[in-house]
Amino acid sequence: MDFVQWIKNLGKNDLQDLVWSEAKKINWKEVNRESNLPFSLAYVGEEAGFTRFLEWLEWTRYGFLGVALEKRIPLTGMARARLLHVEPAGAPERRHLLEKADVLVLEAGGLPEGIPPKGFHLFLGDGPQGLAEEVLEAHKPIGQALAHHFPAFRTALAKKVLGDVSLQNALFAGASSAANAVPGPHQAVTAPLEALSDFAVLTGNELRMVFLLAGGCGRQVSPSRLVPEFLVVLGGGKAAQMLATQVLGKIPAGAGSLAKGTIAYAFTYAIGEAAFQSLNFGIRGRAGSIRRRMRELEGYAREQLKGAVGMGKPKEEDFFREIEGQLRFGHPGTVNRFPLVVEEERYRRIHPVKQKVLARLVKDLLEKDREGKIRKILVFGSALTLYCNSFSDIDLVVLGDFREFDPGLHLYEYGDVDLFGYNEEEFMKELKDNRFYREVWERGYVLYEQFPASGQGGPEVR
Repeated sequence: MDFVQWIKNLGKNDLQDLVWSEAKKINWKEVNRESNLPFSLAYVGEEAGFTRFLEWLEWTRYGFLGVALEKRIPLTGMARARLLHVEPAGAPERRHLLEKADVLVLEAGGLPEGIPPKGFHLFLGDGPQGLAEEVLEAHKPIGQALAHHFPAFRTALAKKVLGDVSLQNALFAGASSAANAVPGPHQAVTAPLEALSDFAVLTGNELRMVFLLAGGCGRQVSPSRLVPEFLVVLGGGKAAQMLATQVLGKIPAGAGSLAKGTIAYAFTYAIGEAAFQSLNFGIRGRAGSIRRRMRELEGYAREQLKGAVGMGKPKEEDFFREIEGQLRFGHPGTVNRFPLVVEEERYRRIHPVKQKVLARLVKDLLEKDREGKIRKILVFGSALTLYCNSFSDIDLVVLGDFREFDPGLHLYEYGDVDLFGYNEEEFMKELKDNRFYREVWERGYVLYEQFPASGQGGPEVR
């Protein structure tokens, strides 16, 4: 009997033994230690703004590829003990406390006196998911603890954990496929051993992923509690059988590492997503849901794996050709700078998926702007960081000749997009006094700029 058939015939007790064997190798106490690290989060703003901030901290939302969930989870006493609220007027006298804070969040609308010269984050009132990603990226050592105590950070942490572990499994599975990608006489000996090794490594990584997710969802990690939950997520062995059949079985010649890695990525992500939904939202998956989710994730998984090994980034000339014709709509006196952007290093930091989303979004915004009122479009925030991934949100500021800006688009069709529209003249007048405006202007990146007609001069292109 080969390994795949053996896995198919696994009984419940056999699967439990395998999972328990891998669970013993994981340092779950370290997850608990990181989840309970001491830290303080300070908020500087008026009472009304702090109330909104508290509400934002309690909401946990998850949205990806057709899945949309949200839940409000009240803050615990331990979480509230880590919070410090300082009114703007009291910032100078409480400066010593603000200097000690691990995370400093300011209410948008100006920089109060007494703020220590350290990194801070702006709360814009509605608390976009990008703020959670930004905070976690800037404070990696306490990221697990932030999510453990404050639900608002859980999705950002979960997506990072899911992506990291899925990629690890994909690269491992792809690398281990070389010996058995093409059937040969040596397979009778090596294939079962390879498959057993693969199963142990992949399952161990998935368990570690579940432990990290549990810690980030406010749980105290205990194998005696989480292993049974993991087995429930596996669906009584059905998911393990699918892993054995599709990932650990023989792969047709020519498919090789990418095919195996893609399935391993999609499988791991689907398992982790189901575990996160159970741990954070209390939603149990139904039989067959992991298989269906795997199929939905395969395209995304293939793209992530290609990007990781340097296969997925389109050539600049191909990308330019793809969007060049779309971004010419001929308003008098308008010059479209977007094609030039792809040649600049800062733009190349953006994940290839986000580059294409930005291209489509800018094109559609300009097509809706028949009167030519849009003067500038800037991207800012997490999309411009070196750590941008396909999950990162897109923050855009549109400046133009209008009082109120209506994009005329259903922004949810482009993913997690936060769009702000301002009158350009008023924006520039308030630039020195408004901290948010200044952050956007100094750190943002111009995607599009409308030049005046020839001979009338124009702003310097950054």
